[in-house]
Amino acid sequence: MKSIKADLHIHTIYSPDSKQGPEQIVRRAKKKGIGAVALCDHNTCESFNWISENTDKDGVYQGIIVVPACEISTDRGHILGLFLKEPLNLDSLVSTDVYSYKDVHSAIKKAGGIVCAAHPFESVNVCTDYLSMVDCIEVYNARAASINDKANSAAAVYAEKISKPYTAGSDAHILNEIGNAFLEVKLVEVSLLELKTAVLKGDGIVWGKESSMRNRALSQLIKQYKLKNEPALFKRILVLTFFCLIDLLKFAGLINKDKGTISMKEGNAHVSNSKDREKS
Repeated sequence: MKSIKADLHIHTIYSPDSKQGPEQIVRRAKKKGIGAVALCDHNTCESFNWISENTDKDGVYQGIIVVPACEISTDRGHILGLFLKEPLNLDSLVSTDVYSYKDVHSAIKKAGGIVCAAHPFESVNVCTDYLSMVDCIEVYNARAASINDKANSAAAVYAEKISKPYTAGSDAHILNEIGNAFLEVKLVEVSLLELKTAVLKGDGIVWGKESSMRNRALSQLIKQYKLKNEPALFKRILVLTFFCLIDLLKFAGLINKDKGTISMKEGNAHVSNSKDREKS
């Protein structure tokens, strides 16, 4: 059995607010001891070409399991399609501002994937009526933790209540966020199929630490840069500068630092420090 740390929510250059390529993601994951990454871009499956050209028959590239995935905005919140066997045909789905959850659910199943609710309790306007229909729930999202400090614990409690397996992901849009959250599982062999089986069985342990608001501000700056929206770009530079200052004040001990690392197993969560995590 091999222990694998799987970061099951990472964005690539194909998302409007990220500039990290799949190759860069794999290299950073390897450097940080992450054994699996899910490439989940906003409303697109464009990373599939890179995955199909570079991974072997087990879905592995340079020793890292690369999960074909996407993150779709629906009328019930963000939905991850994980372990997809083919890209979603989003052009066939009706969309105004967002897609219909039922349509997205069906499309993910048709593509051979599993349906995962992404950061379902991040917003104050929480909709839970669809959660009984998903295959698993993301109970730690490193970015959600910086927006709503109760988002992840609420997701874990609800997942336990309705007996849904856990997943976790950094929601990384910036390279330094990769590995901020992951699901640690034991696999007989390093492969997509083994990882998918382990996720659905719910045997793993979730680890996560809060991502800095600086990273969120930087990804929004990247989005405006890609759009060539100069007025909004200037505003985003000011926001990024503000959060850089906040991080400097935290580092200097002048304001409270973020919470420690969170680990969860079977619905129970406790706070541990980074040294505890490194020992595990």
